[in-house]
Amino acid sequence: MKTLRLKLLMIALVLFAPLATAAPWAEVRSDLPQDSALVLGTLPNGLRYALLPNATPANRVFVRLLVSAGSLHENDDERGIAHFIEHMAFRNTLNHPRSDLVATLQRAGHAFGPDVNARTALDSTLYKIDLPDASERSLRDVLDVFRDFAFNIEFAPEAIATERGVILSEMSMRDTGGYRLAKAYLNFMHPAARSNFRSPIGLENQIRNFTPQQLRTFYDAWYRPERMAVIVVGDINPETVATIIAGTLGHLAARAASRAEPPADNTPPPSAPEFGVFIDGQLSGVGFRFFNARLKSGKDSGHASRLRKTTQYLALHMLADRFDKLVLQSDKSSYLGKAKVTNASLRAGLDSVQVAVSTNLIKWREELALIEQNLRRARDYGFTQNELDDAKTQAAKNHEQALRAAPTRPSDVLAAQLAAMFLNGDAFVAPEVHCKAAQEMLATITLEECNAAFAEMWGDNPPRLFISAGTRFSEKKEETKITQCLADSRKVSLAPIAAAQNQTRDAQSQNKPDSHPTGRAVATRQVPEIGATLTKLNNNVLLNFKRTDFEKDKVYVSINIDGGYLGAPPRQPGLAYFAIGSFVSGGLEDRSYADIRQQLRQSNAQGSLGLRVDSNRNSLHGSIAPSARLKNILEILAGYLATPGFRDEATQEARHGMAGIYTAMRSSASANISTLIIISDLTGDKRLGLPAYKDVMARTMTEARQWLAPLLAKSGIEISIVGDISYDDALDATLKTFGVLPARPECASSKVYNEVKFIKKPGSTITKTIGATIKQAAFAYVWPAPATEIKTRHDERVIGILADVIENNLQDSLRKQLGMAYAVNAISYGDDAAPNCRCIIATTEVAPAVLDKAIAAVRESLAKLAREGVGENDFARAKNPRIESMRQALRTNDYWMKTALGDAQTNPKNLEDTLTRLGDYESITREEVNALATRILNFDQAYLFKAVPKK
Repeated sequence: MKTLRLKLLMIALVLFAPLATAAPWAEVRSDLPQDSALVLGTLPNGLRYALLPNATPANRVFVRLLVSAGSLHENDDERGIAHFIEHMAFRNTLNHPRSDLVATLQRAGHAFGPDVNARTALDSTLYKIDLPDASERSLRDVLDVFRDFAFNIEFAPEAIATERGVILSEMSMRDTGGYRLAKAYLNFMHPAARSNFRSPIGLENQIRNFTPQQLRTFYDAWYRPERMAVIVVGDINPETVATIIAGTLGHLAARAASRAEPPADNTPPPSAPEFGVFIDGQLSGVGFRFFNARLKSGKDSGHASRLRKTTQYLALHMLADRFDKLVLQSDKSSYLGKAKVTNASLRAGLDSVQVAVSTNLIKWREELALIEQNLRRARDYGFTQNELDDAKTQAAKNHEQALRAAPTRPSDVLAAQLAAMFLNGDAFVAPEVHCKAAQEMLATITLEECNAAFAEMWGDNPPRLFISAGTRFSEKKEETKITQCLADSRKVSLAPIAAAQNQTRDAQSQNKPDSHPTGRAVATRQVPEIGATLTKLNNNVLLNFKRTDFEKDKVYVSINIDGGYLGAPPRQPGLAYFAIGSFVSGGLEDRSYADIRQQLRQSNAQGSLGLRVDSNRNSLHGSIAPSARLKNILEILAGYLATPGFRDEATQEARHGMAGIYTAMRSSASANISTLIIISDLTGDKRLGLPAYKDVMARTMTEARQWLAPLLAKSGIEISIVGDISYDDALDATLKTFGVLPARPECASSKVYNEVKFIKKPGSTITKTIGATIKQAAFAYVWPAPATEIKTRHDERVIGILADVIENNLQDSLRKQLGMAYAVNAISYGDDAAPNCRCIIATTEVAPAVLDKAIAAVRESLAKLAREGVGENDFARAKNPRIESMRQALRTNDYWMKTALGDAQTNPKNLEDTLTRLGDYESITREEVNALATRILNFDQAYLFKAVPKK
């Protein structure tokens, strides 16, 4: 009966909507039916909604307000105004006139931060609030907020003036080498596109001069009910939600005449010049992008569209796989970076296919020729049947795993898919329907069709080339060399790749009877409070297990061994970072990393592998789906312990990965005073910090072997297995893999380095000079929290809430009141390996001209906090989101694998803390936080870090 009433309500809403202008949403054109669980509706005023019940995470609701207006809808004198209005929504509305909205929602348990709760795009503005519970009251409260966003934003001059400073700070933070590169690339690809001149962040000279009337005019013209959609996903009753939406938002009406839609970008992209070069001081190495841009066809829909996209996907998958294999060839490993192959639909009315690869300055000609020739070979000769069979197998497995994982799809992901449905016309199809249709389509696609699709994507002419590099790459000096290199490469005669047997030794024998030897369990203990089982094997390997239903048919594994940053050779700085990037790609003695990936593919599994290095331990980790393949990933991980390969071809992958980190440092002021850098500077221990670029680039696989091999072979082993699998199956797989390893020593508690402590004089100021191209300055205050103050886990949690209080306090002062900063971050840093280094770190970026003023404002605001204490409301703003975050963490595999069970047997105190963690957070009082603030927030004992651009 409820369903009938809901259907009648929806019919009535649609029938009585003749006065509403048709909403400018993309038409959903699909031959597959929409998911029957999805409830769609339109109110009489034209506002649409999409409601979807979903159980993951439990007792949560994710609410979105989507406005079909973004930076493309701005006039020439309004560039940046859509984004400005998004900011004003959180600062000044009719029912929250004093910027108190964020504080109000924080007290209710909502987490807030830059880029978390809203975003402005070219075609839309999206507001996002995730409810901490599924109550009707919470939903009504949030929809009341959305009503304010949609109808009641106020544009008071003083509020605009303050928020203007915040937006200019954000603009400076985003004005990085990577951002400028993206703009230059799009402009080279299609210089006439309107989207190239409508970046959501806008133009500085216009942002500085927007008037209240300009903001109001844009807001009234585009924030109209027929241009809005509400998306609600989670633990909901759609009938109830539809009624609340109608009652809250059904009365909204347009406030002014509508404007015409922005003009379409329908001019064809140019075919010349053949290549372009972009130089920026914040970039490193050399990057190549071979691409072909073409107007969207718009000729097919439904089945034809799915067939075209699937065929293109398979073709590009085969190309990416070829490049992956090239990266791992030993003769290419000295310079070849991992290729990114994409086929994107751009807002400018274009489709664009691209191969992007980065290399170093020394070998760029070799890589340019290698990319050109392999791309040309694929276009001229196509692919092999073996390659297509492998691509189809992988695609089929992806669909099968998506179907298995469907019952635990996260609600926030589903909400994003529904936004794409409104904006792009992407059909929202039930997983079982989508999987079946995809499998049927894969079976029909031929090699000839894939080769034809690939050739069509790239066109008849050679692809265009866009090159990006740092200032050491001279555009004028290298232009002739680029032309000559391309000409020479195109003269090279190519032959098709011969068909090969696409099997590995393991895949050929995977169906043979299991004749593995097995270990045995010698001790087992249950921890019923958290549903965990702790086991010891006869070879001293420890197993910690918990079954969860958070992710359907997926299992996570983590293996702790000795090591860590502090255990790395001090005379080989950067070795731990090098090992993180190279160890897994180094493969095993009898199998390359490419063989391992192929083994997983042919065992019908999706797996991941990695190495994590903490202060005092190393951890191998992996995941596998379906859960029945747990033994496959454990066999591989055991192989990395027993017979690691340390192959040289993985060297360049590690170096490319680290190069990205240093590129970020050249782009960001705050990256130059990151937590790692601060702790390293204060202790003088370079193992804890970020090594110099030249040092990490000098590390070798020989050094990695010398450090890691003894640890892998001889240290104790503690395994954590968490996921959708039974204990018996997890134990059986462990006994047949890790259980047959030679006996290991007993696992010891992680080492503590009490000698690591702050050696800088309290009250010191440390100034770092950064590149002149960085637009912002940054500063950080560091307040030591010595072991005499932080003695217990409870104390650590109190200092965590104090850090949140500080962050909110500085957001209020630097952002809300002074408009100096876009983002402020405060954390409590603590490391069990170095207990003398606990501290609170507060960091922000500001314009260099106001750096001293911002520092003075922080001192004044926090001195007042230490003197007067935090009030009850501000205490709730910090504590309630922290508790809600803890509740949500308990529903994640990552928390249980790393935090709760990672060392449950070697450090049982940590397990005890897990059992009491949530209750302990709830017990923290305002008095405790104030007492700690009084003792710690002493600027005479604090350190000040500054990162200042060169003049």
